[in-house]
Amino acid sequence: MDAPFPATPGHRVRRLGWTLLALVLAAFTVFESVKYGLPVIAAAVAGLVVPDLPRVLGLRRLGDWAARPWGPVVLLLVGALVDGAPLVVFVVGLGWSTRIATQRVLHP
Repeated sequence: MDAPFPATPGHRVRRLGWTLLALVLAAFTVFESVKYGLPVIAAAVAGLVVPDLPRVLGLRRLGDWAARPWGPVVLLLVGALVDGAPLVVFVVGLGWSTRIATQRVLHP
């Protein structure tokens, strides 16, 4: 019977790294959501859920793109560096990043 995950040391280190990143991103997302209230909570939930919609709707190519880290990185940079950018942009990026990191842990 095959093991569900390869047992190589490099794989374990990568998985541990993704796990730690997912935990930090989740904690930061929850912190920002609780700190700023309902609109930011809604943005965090959208960041967690919306990237899965293309796969649910059968749009495989768009779903593959949504699983890449470049989209949330752009949102995080815009939300952090652009003056006047709404906080929800940053929090959507946090939620989306959390989703990607969690996917990398659960489905390597």
